[in-house]
Amino acid sequence: MLPNEPEVLLARQSFSDAQRSLSGLGERFGTYYTCGWYGTELNDERGCFALVDDTGPLADLIGDRLRLRYDQRAVFVYCFGSTELPHDVAITRRAFAALALLSLDEIRLIVEVVSE
Repeated sequence: MLPNEPEVLLARQSFSDAQRSLSGLGERFGTYYTCGWYGTELNDERGCFALVDDTGPLADLIGDRLRLRYDQRAVFVYCFGSTELPHDVAITRRAFAALALLSLDEIRLIVEVVSE
């Protein structure tokens, strides 16, 4: 089972319900970070989830709710694990589509840690 099960259950809801459940005030974590998206070939989770690069600057955020801001858009995700990634953070396809076109390989965004 993934860590922090209540947040996992919240992130597995429909996209709009997960956004409401995971939302909160965010505190900026550093500067801009690179973000890509992943599909089920990397991980089976399909909700509002994030993976961080296991050797990257966001590796300490596992178990946190995150607000990711790109241009005028934002999504809330739950960071549930780490793996070797070409980006600082990778989010599910649906969460990425709420920020940018899926045809983009990478975007640069602001990461905020959400307090409850």
